[in-house]
Amino acid sequence: SIFANTEHLLPINKALYDQIRERVGSWSPKQCMGDIFLKMAPFFKIYNTYQNNYERAQDVLSRLQLDHSFKEECDRIAKAVQQRTGDTKAASLEGLLIQPVQRIPRYIMLLGELLRKTAETHVDFPALEKSITELEQVMTKLDMEITAHEFREKFLSMGSKIKGATNLIKAHRFLISEGTVNLRTKSAEQAKSSGFAKTFKKEQKLQIWLFNDVMVHLKSTKSKRRTNVSSTKYTWPLELV
Repeated sequence: SIFANTEHLLPINKALYDQIRERVGSWSPKQCMGDIFLKMAPFFKIYNTYQNNYERAQDVLSRLQLDHSFKEECDRIAKAVQQRTGDTKAASLEGLLIQPVQRIPRYIMLLGELLRKTAETHVDFPALEKSITELEQVMTKLDMEITAHEFREKFLSMGSKIKGATNLIKAHRFLISEGTVNLRTKSAEQAKSSGFAKTFKKEQKLQIWLFNDVMVHLKSTKSKRRTNVSSTKYTWPLELV
C-alpha cells in the first residue's frame, strides 16, 4: 500500500485546520492557538502507521513507475497540481508522500516561532510551551516506534537465513546497535581468561546485535541455518555482559 492510513490522517488535519481558521477569522491581540495543538496532540500518534509504511510505499511506487501508463498518469496529475498550487516540489507523488512524515516537525517549528514572538505575560504563552512539549513527546514516541518496526521487519526477513532470529522479537525489545567485531589474538586471550574459551578459540569475526535487554553474538564461520541465535549460548542478558 502506498497511502497507508491517510484516510485517518485527513479528518484529524481537517479538524485542526478548521479550528485554526476559525481563530484567525476572529483574530485579536488576546487570541490563542496553543490550546488547539494541545488538544490535538494525542491524535497525532496515529502517524506511526504512515511513517512505518513510508519506506515500503517508496519501494512500491518505484516498481509501479516502471509501468509506462502509471508514470504517465502520475505526470498528468503532477502537472494539474502544479498549475493549481504553484508548488513544483509537492506536485509529484514522491513529494506528496513525504508531506505527512514532515508534518509534526513542522508544527513544532511553527509553534516555536509563535512562542518566540509571544510575550510571557500573554494568556497563550503557557499553552504554547506545553503544546510544543507534547508534540516533541509524540515525535519521540513515533521515532521509537519506527526503530522498533524496522527491527521487527529486519528480523522477520532474517528468519529464513538465521535460525531463531524471529524468536528474538519481543514486545519490549528494541535494537540499539549492531556490527561486526574482529576478535584478535590478544582479545581472544582475554576472553579465554574470562571463561569464553570454547566460544572464542581463535581470531575470528563476530556478528553482534545489542538490544535494550540482551546482547546476541554469532560467529561468521557458523552455519546460520543450524545455529539457533535465540538460544542461551548466543544470547546474553545485559546484566551478565
